[in-house]
Amino acid sequence: MKIAVFVESFPHLTQKFIIDQMIYFSARGCEIKLFVSRKNTNNQPELVQNKSIYEEKLLIIEDRLLNVKQKISYITKELFDHVKSTSIFETIVLLKNNFKQFSKMDFHFLYNYFIIKEVEGYDIVHVHFGPMGNYFLQFRERGFFTKPKIIVSFHGLDLHVDDFKKKYEKLFIEAHLITVNSKYSRDIIFESSINHKEKVKLLPIGTDTEFFKPINKQGSNNSFKILFSGRLIKLKGAESAILIIEKLIKNRINKDIKLIIAGDGPERFSLEKMVAEKEISNSVEFKGAVNQLELRGIYGQADLFLFPGIRDPNSNRAEAQGLVIQEAQAMELPVITSKVGGIKYGLIDGVTGFVLDEFDIEGYVEKIMLLIDNEDLRISMGKAGREFVIENYDSILLGEKLYDFYLEALKI
Repeated sequence: MKIAVFVESFPHLTQKFIIDQMIYFSARGCEIKLFVSRKNTNNQPELVQNKSIYEEKLLIIEDRLLNVKQKISYITKELFDHVKSTSIFETIVLLKNNFKQFSKMDFHFLYNYFIIKEVEGYDIVHVHFGPMGNYFLQFRERGFFTKPKIIVSFHGLDLHVDDFKKKYEKLFIEAHLITVNSKYSRDIIFESSINHKEKVKLLPIGTDTEFFKPINKQGSNNSFKILFSGRLIKLKGAESAILIIEKLIKNRINKDIKLIIAGDGPERFSLEKMVAEKEISNSVEFKGAVNQLELRGIYGQADLFLFPGIRDPNSNRAEAQGLVIQEAQAMELPVITSKVGGIKYGLIDGVTGFVLDEFDIEGYVEKIMLLIDNEDLRISMGKAGREFVIENYDSILLGEKLYDFYLEALKI
């Protein structure tokens, strides 16, 4: 099976699952190649470590170092090669297709076509995120790449009920299968008036349970470390985490409570200011952006994982899956999170952690105090959490599920 994967930018820490999928499908004997609009410069250890996996299988669609003259020269050469390998007639058809929607030839489109022309020989085109799906759709609409089956994966940021049909109606017609990462994401699609909802399949982002596994914890018996991890934007709920810790500190005197915030983002300055104003700086530590190796170590030293996600007050968006919830459980940490978005589907309430209402500060404090006082409960929830993730979110398990989806698409 030949698989072409399309993504806007690569590599990025949030796309570790793409590398995991490449490893899985290569092991199955599939030929897989990445087509990216923009290549990132990323020196994160886990990405550098896996560079050999994707470097030779990566093709940059848009080389921003080339000027217009160089692109025209490239197109001219490709047109001559096209005449030699096919015929003048087929080359004329190629150019004619390029005039379908524009009053003059869009050389940028033609340049992109020649860059990715090998896709015609692939079995599967797997596109990540709706906007990239629409990018590939423009080729299909002009008669190119009609052989491969199209899989489109929506990951949350590209899901908005209000304009979903307007943006993706044509994409849903052309795609053979659609995957979403949670029931919440699926519900957004189902709430829209878009057709072909029967194409939608549930496929969460997987967790490498061999990488995220329990490690020996070091620290004082009198300390209790609560971890929050995520990009510091409104919907992640870091502000609520600080309010919870403030309340918890006022309630407890026999434990050294500490909140560790791993992550960076536009809200960091206001969050640090909030901590200073509340005079709890000694109890809150901002780690900033961390790579996965560092994050694993931080998980390993924590007692509990806190993720009080909220709906963004401006966009009304919420977390679609919350991958950190699965990572924490894989590390045998009990998790406490909110009911908003898709987070609640990523754990078992009362078994691997607790799910609470948005902004229920008192409720969070009550559950945290319960876990502080009951080490046996923390341990049992942690072990149940790892078992839950292995059975439902392991990256190899979900790789097998995706492979089955590919086979299903090939039969359509």
